[in-house]
Amino acid sequence: MFDYSIVHWMTFLSAAVLLNLSPGPDIAFTLGQTLRSGRRDGVAAMLRTTCWKNSPQALLAVESAINRAKQSL
Repeated sequence: MFDYSIVHWMTFLSAAVLLNLSPGPDIAFTLGQTLRSGRRDGVAAMLRTTCWKNSPQALLAVESAINRAKQSL
């Protein structure tokens, strides 16, 4: 029924690796913020996208910490 050869498996594996290694929109956002505003804002953008994926509450905590840090400078 499923008669796959090594060529099929290698094609599938190659496509899976390329899709996993290609940058997504979060990388583009982080890179854009870094190039536009510098390393500090790039790190903040990275933390925002990471926290957004994992927990919206953590995002709010990081945002308020960033805002407090900016106000103290």
